[in-house]
Formats: sequence, C-alpha cells, structure tokens
Amino acid sequence: MKKLLFSMGFYFLTAAPVFSHTPESFSLADTALARQYQKQAKQFFSKQNYDSAAAYFERSSELYQKIAINTESISLWEKFIINFVRTGICHQKLKKYDSALTHFMKALEISRDKLGNKSEIVAKIYGQIGNFYNEKRQHSIALKNYEKELTLKEEIYGVSSPKLVVCYKNMGICYFDSSHYTYAEKYFLKTLELLKVNNQDETFNYSDVLWLLSKVKYNQGNYEKAIEYGKQCVKLIKKLYGQESALLCKVYMDIGNCYYAVGNFQESLDYYQQALLNYVTKHGNRNLTVAMLSNNLGMVFFDKGEYKKALDYFLKALKLKISIKGENHISTATSLNNVGLCFLKLKRFDDALENFQKSLNIRLNVFGEIHPDVAASYNYLGMAYDDKGDCDLALKNYQQSLKINKNLFGENHPKIAETYILIGQNYAKQSDFKSALRSYQNALIALVPSFSDTNICHNPSLSIRLSDKLFIDALINKGDAFADLQKDPLQKIQNLSTALNTFELAQKLVDQIIINYSST
Repeated sequence: MKKLLFSMGFYFLTAAPVFSHTPESFSLADTALARQYQKQAKQFFSKQNYDSAAAYFERSSELYQKIAINTESISLWEKFIINFVRTGICHQKLKKYDSALTHFMKALEISRDKLGNKSEIVAKIYGQIGNFYNEKRQHSIALKNYEKELTLKEEIYGVSSPKLVVCYKNMGICYFDSSHYTYAEKYFLKTLELLKVNNQDETFNYSDVLWLLSKVKYNQGNYEKAIEYGKQCVKLIKKLYGQESALLCKVYMDIGNCYYAVGNFQESLDYYQQALLNYVTKHGNRNLTVAMLSNNLGMVFFDKGEYKKALDYFLKALKLKISIKGENHISTATSLNNVGLCFLKLKRFDDALENFQKSLNIRLNVFGEIHPDVAASYNYLGMAYDDKGDCDLALKNYQQSLKINKNLFGENHPKIAETYILIGQNYAKQSDFKSALRSYQNALIALVPSFSDTNICHNPSLSIRLSDKLFIDALINKGDAFADLQKDPLQKIQNLSTALNTFELAQKLVDQIIINYSST
C-alpha cells in the first residue's frame, strides 16, 4: 500500500506581508535569514537529504520563534510552528520517531496556545500526528487524530470544503492499511464525491483515489470492479498527463495483477509489459521495479506452461536483484526459488537443486532455522528430489519442513497441511498407499481444527476450513490413493466406495465455492 503523503507543500503556507509597524527588536535581517534557511531546507527535502533539511528547518524555526516572542505576531508564530513541524517530518523520514513525535506534540501545544483551538494549523498538526501513528501501524490512534482534523476543518470551512479531501483520503488509507477494506472504500468514495462537488473530478487527486479504490476491490477479491476502477484511473491520467505519469506504471501493474488473479494471462501480460515500458522509459533498466515486473511476467509465462520464457524473465529479475541488493539479500532468495521452479519444470533437476539450496542458505543466514520461509525452502528441495527420483532425500526435507512449521504454528495450519500432502504424494510414488493415506488424513486434520479422526476411512464435514484449495487437494489425493488400493482384491469394494465418497465430498465443496463466488 502506498505510504501516507507527508505533503511538504501542505505546510508551505503563503508568506504573510511584512509588517509596517514592529518593535525595535524585530530584525529584518533575521527574517530574511529565516526565509533563506527555509528555502535551503526545501531544496534538501526535495532531494531526500532529510538530515540537512531537518537542520535548516530547525534553524529557520528558531529564528522565527525568536522574532515571534519579541513581536507576538500571529503570522510569525505560524511560520515558527510550520517549520518546527517540518523538522519533525524530516525526523520521521529518518525513522527518528521519538524526536518526530516530540516535535509534533510541542507544535500542537504551542499552536493551541498562540493560535487558539479553532485553527487550520492545529487541524493540520492533528493530521500529521495521524500520519505518524499510521506509519507506526497504530491505526486506532491515527484515526482518532484524523477525526480531530476532520472535525476542526468542518467547523472552520464547512462540510463541503475541498480542505476535507485530505482527511477523507488519509482515513481511507489508514483503514486500508489495517485491512478494514469496507471502511476504506467508504472514505475513498466520500473523497471522490467531495472532489466532484468542488469540480475537481479531472485532477491527479481524483485519479489517485480511483487507483486506491482499485486496490480495495482487489483485496476484497472483486477483480472485475478493481479492473474497472483501474481503467478509469488510466483514462484520466492519460487525459491529464499523457503516457508519462509515474502513476501509470503502478496502475498498469495492479490491473495486470487482477487479470492474473482471474487467470486471464494474455491481458495480464499486456498490462505488465505496458508497465515495464512506462517505467523503463522514465527510469531505465537497472532498478527493483524492473526486477519486480520481470518477476511478474515470469509468473504469467510459468502459469501458461511456457517455462523457457518464464526462466528468461526470472533470470533477469535475479540478475537485477543481485546487482542492486547483493547475493545474500532475502529478495534474491525468492528469485532463486522461482528460477529453481522453472528448472524443475524443464527437468533440469540438478540446476533446480542448486538454486533451491542457495535460497535455503540465504534464508538460514537471515532468519535462522525456525522460520516459515526456511520451511518452504525445505519443501522446494523435497520437490526437486522427488522429481529426480530420490524419494528418501525428498522425504527427509519434507520432514524437516514439517518440524519447523509445527514448531511455529502447532498442529493446525495450511502450511502443515501442504507438507503432509507432499509427503503423501511421496509415499504414493513408492506405491505405499497406506502411508500416503495417513499423510492425507493428517492434512485434513491440520486444515479442520474441529476434526481429529485419524481413521483414514472417515472424512470431516464441510465445516470451518483453513484453506479451501488445500482441503480439496487433500481430498482428491486421498481419493486417488484409495482408488489405487483397489488393486488389493480383498479390499477392492471398500476402497472404491471410500474413494467415491471422498471425491463426492471434494466436488460438493467445489460446487459450494462456485455458488458463493457467483453470489458476490
């Protein structure tokens, strides 16, 4: 999710006219110097040199405070407060959170004292404090401050003022970041409505909120609506800025993600490629966004079964990540896994094992032994050994993955079920169908907390499941194993009957999922 914008310009208020009557202590030289410091600070901030920006904002605020104390000028107090807040923003950018919050709270105290409670600057400081707490993922505190900002601005400007746009938008972002997508959608729609009322429906801000709504619908699983909002956003951006807007790349990528989620790989490819072209044109080839888009393109070709094309894109992403992040960075480990999966599909088993092992080594070095990503790496190694025909080494890696995940999650978790299914498939390859059935039964137990029956002839009801996909996979594999057991003439009828019942339960769940999806 995009970060809340600090909007430096939001605090760069129009300078008040020079007073014609001031006490003798008023120093025009000090005022000029304060303005110069402020100008230099803005330049440093725009270049993301936050240390220097903070130092110059601090100097500017100190001079303005000195003059304000001597003159008791409201305008000069405002200038002091504004630059003091800017100093806090720089500290927040530098992750100096204690100092940042101290600046914001002191600015709030002085503002209420010198400007009164019903002041736009007081409202804006509440908004900045909201930004601070949202970044710290303390969303409830952030929302309380956003609500104070909104209430004050409504009192000052009225409920239809464009000044409220930033309040609604930031509240929507805060709800989004806390995964409350229904509330996020509510506030983003309010933002659009307010922009329309104020004839601002052909602005960058409007297109930005359309993009945010697209992200909300994506996270709600409503991909059709997400695509609709995304395309509206693209149309408006092109109208306002042509093909050169930096936001276009992000929106193209998100629309591509939506098409990928619904299995429309060609449309997904088209949008990823547009995103890549847009980004490379503006920023060149050597950056992490190009790596991410290359990875996405690789995923599409992988799912289309075009493994050589997928491998080309995964290798490009890997090369970029190594050159930018280094060989031992955790994102490099992810790319190594993707390359390994391609080699696995291309039956280049030794190459697959080499990449999976490199990924595991990185993850062990970064996370230690007990981590879900380490467990996943052991599963990948197990899959490679399985496909190579070394079932014993495969099983050894699966067991290691299972041990780690049980240590992390207990007995009931999708990751545990996933590994039990892999273990079951391993036994089935060796025609040890009874051991395979016990593993599939354990997978069902891991997925249904209310089910603990180890009798392989029994299945759970369609109660609460931790993963529909894995539940169906476990049932289908279990049914297949029972069908294979029918080669035993003494158990032939019983095994076929149990297999049929298991397949019917899987089909019942598939039908239920289709009905639920159609009703949304």
